[in-house]
Amino acid sequence: MGLPKIITHMTPQEYYLHERTAVEKSEYFQGKIYSRAGGSTRHSIIKVNLIGELRRLLKGKHCSTYDSDQRIRALWNGLRCYPDASVICGPVEYDPEDTQKETATNPTVVFEVLSPANESYDRGRKAEAYRGIDSLRAYVLILQERPHVEIQE
Repeated sequence: MGLPKIITHMTPQEYYLHERTAVEKSEYFQGKIYSRAGGSTRHSIIKVNLIGELRRLLKGKHCSTYDSDQRIRALWNGLRCYPDASVICGPVEYDPEDTQKETATNPTVVFEVLSPANESYDRGRKAEAYRGIDSLRAYVLILQERPHVEIQE
């Protein structure tokens, strides 16, 4: 992710309206939105393979796999972000501040593919936000530069 470009202060409702019409996704924290950097080819391949395997493993179970278009909110601190992949078991619970019901609040597992540009952010603020989600059972970090997976439970 690198150094994010910070855009002016917004309310959560303004952020949601902005995201519905934006060309590029942004993450929201404490009234500010942060533009997201695009991923590399390697990052994309890892995400696609991961999502394919998750769909296969979860077939017939009461869990669904989501890609990076599914926004997640950590209710306890307000971070709204787009993990590379997520799994939600049972019905999706939505952010009460999102009238369009596009922001889930109950991920079971969240996956982030780490690049040199986003690693500190994904291990720092984002990891802290995810750990505060009651429904979360695991946060999985996948390095894109070499074969390595970390599971934080």
